Amino acid sequence: MSKLFIDIETRSPQPLPKVGVWAYAEQAVITLCAYAWDDEPVKLWDRTEQSAMPSDLLQYLRDETVMCVAHNSLFERILFKKTLGIDIPSKRWICTSVLARTNGLPSSLKNACLALNFSEHLTKMEEGKALIARFCKGSIDSPPYDCTRANHVQAWQLFGEYCKRDVEATRELFKRLIPLSDGERDLWLLDQTINDRGYRIDLDLVLKLQELIAQERK
Repeated sequence: MSKLFIDIETRSPQPLPKVGVWAYAEQAVITLCAYAWDDEPVKLWDRTEQSAMPSDLLQYLRDETVMCVAHNSLFERILFKKTLGIDIPSKRWICTSVLARTNGLPSSLKNACLALNFSEHLTKMEEGKALIARFCKGSIDSPPYDCTRANHVQAWQLFGEYCKRDVEATRELFKRLIPLSDGERDLWLLDQTINDRGYRIDLDLVLKLQELIAQERK
């Protein structure tokens, strides 16, 4: 099966680690999307320059014979669904973070690449965290950068290269890793289903427990 390697950058006022991907996606916008078809060069969709999705990317995403490969693929899958209305089923996704863990490697892209002694070109740029802090946090109604300021434009271009390099690293990592067994793949798909569906909880019990905790803390 052909593979579409993909990475997105987003902007939202919500703190992702605190609220989780579903709540985050309710107030988020995709700003950059880097993608590569199999071994072809990585392309970049910059939504600040082009609002419409490139036709080739849309074709790949809609093609049910194409597998989408991303690091922490749940993020890409949910953001495509909630912000662009493109619902790609879990069975069409491969998560290299999960593959890394099952191959005995760290789950983060940077650390997995370092563990495999990838070239510096394929390890995450040191500027990454600063660029994410600069462009990914804020209102979705305001532009991520000031196009009239040269230093802003240069930083945004560097952010695009950062996004593209993540796709290159993800692709090379995928090639090095042993795929999930059928049983592990089934468990991962079940995990995705549970995350999508959620689970029932007794709200009355939860509220009573919160009251008891509050009383004990007085």
